[in-house]
Amino acid sequence: MLASVAGEVLGRVGPFVIPVVLFAGGVAVYALLWLFYRWRDGAVIDDDAPEE
Repeated sequence: MLASVAGEVLGRVGPFVIPVVLFAGGVAVYALLWLFYRWRDGAVIDDDAPEE
């Protein structure tokens, strides 16, 4: 019974939830890539590192 209720709810809200999840996933991937490239290029400076 729980599976049929979950299937019905997903069938009703799926068209609205799926684009939101895809958008949020895209934003998360973009943010992770942005942080990675900042770290790789040395923009993120550790507090303990001596300044050169």
